[in-house]
Amino acid sequence: MRQLLEFARKNRKGLVVLGVMSGSYFFAFFHRVAVPGTIFDEIQTDLKLTAGQVALLGAIYLYIYGGMQVFVGMMADHFGGARVFLAGAVLMNIGGVVFPLSHSLWLLYAARGLVGLGCSLIFISVVKMVDELFHEQDFAPVLGAAIFVGYAGGLVGTFPLERLVNGLGWRTALGVLSGVSVVLLAAAVVLLRGSGLFRRPADSFNLGPLKAVLTNWRAAPVMVSGAITFSLYFLIQANIGKKLLSDCFHLTSAKAAGLTFAMMLICMCGVFGAGLLTRFLGNRRRPILVCATILTLLASMAMLIGLSAGMNDRVAQWACLFFALSAASNIVFCAAMRDLSSDEAMGTSIGLFNGVCYVGIAALVTVAGGVMDLFRNETVATAAAVIYPMAAYRGIFVICVILAVISLAVSFFIHDRADHLTRVTPEEGGQ
Repeated sequence: MRQLLEFARKNRKGLVVLGVMSGSYFFAFFHRVAVPGTIFDEIQTDLKLTAGQVALLGAIYLYIYGGMQVFVGMMADHFGGARVFLAGAVLMNIGGVVFPLSHSLWLLYAARGLVGLGCSLIFISVVKMVDELFHEQDFAPVLGAAIFVGYAGGLVGTFPLERLVNGLGWRTALGVLSGVSVVLLAAAVVLLRGSGLFRRPADSFNLGPLKAVLTNWRAAPVMVSGAITFSLYFLIQANIGKKLLSDCFHLTSAKAAGLTFAMMLICMCGVFGAGLLTRFLGNRRRPILVCATILTLLASMAMLIGLSAGMNDRVAQWACLFFALSAASNIVFCAAMRDLSSDEAMGTSIGLFNGVCYVGIAALVTVAGGVMDLFRNETVATAAAVIYPMAAYRGIFVICVILAVISLAVSFFIHDRADHLTRVTPEEGGQ
């Protein structure tokens, strides 16, 4: 406790800045999880959409978010995290206000795209500020704490949102939460303007860090394994999980949302714990990452077996637990990428990794929606939902198992700090 208080005293300014930025990161993660995951059925029945059209609401966010990440990393390295963060928070809040007011599918898509664009600027800005304001040995634990706050937004986007939607309707519920987000943005503007962190950017972009990141072959296993591991978790927790549990295992809406809530809570605590564990292991990353990919494979296989053998919801609950534990490794994947980059290319490196992750998620979500649409003639329509057959979900999890095997195999090739690798310089590139 004494060490924690001493750390807080020495890093008071950094912790205040990080706290302000984490408020908007909270809502960035809320938007990522809430739509369409928790309100999939409400949006589908309200606008009479297909599963693919609803899934695209999630995919639009993810494609924009993922596609922007490497550019956001370059912007954060060039302009600094504070400027890029505020630009993203403004765009996110505009889209967040417009979305629940939209009654046209195309306007929903446009608002969702604006939310995705704004949110894409926030996480890398937070990472950049952690790197600038705190010591290298504190990077993983402090970033883990910031991600913990962000994941809390995802937590609110599960069971609490489901209960709020049940009482107010999805449009009013999202409108109220968007109003809170706007208030937090106003507070961030006031505090960051007086922080002195708006540094003068360089005269022009330096493409050296980007070249170093793109030619660094040692980062490839981290990106491939990390993208697959996080994509499979995200597919279940934030996209089809609640619907899968209701359609195939006959859980009520509240109980299914409660399970995705538990997944997010476990992942939150796991992320914070994983950051501390890396320090305990002498900043070794590979043992944690290999264990995470094993959990992902076990979870995918358990879900497929449960769907094929007609098992009860207990199997699905254990699978969800394993997915949540595996996703806690995301902070360690980020730290592994940082180990393989120079200080000048840190934002670009994490941006590229995050981009690969979210483009992978978007692709998987799109494929999952397409697989479900193949079975549209076998659905059962009720007043509250369109129920898809178990065969549709089995098809999705066959794909998940194949991807999980690839992730596990690749994880053994991840370089560790224990391999006596040092952070590269822009001139070293991938040598």
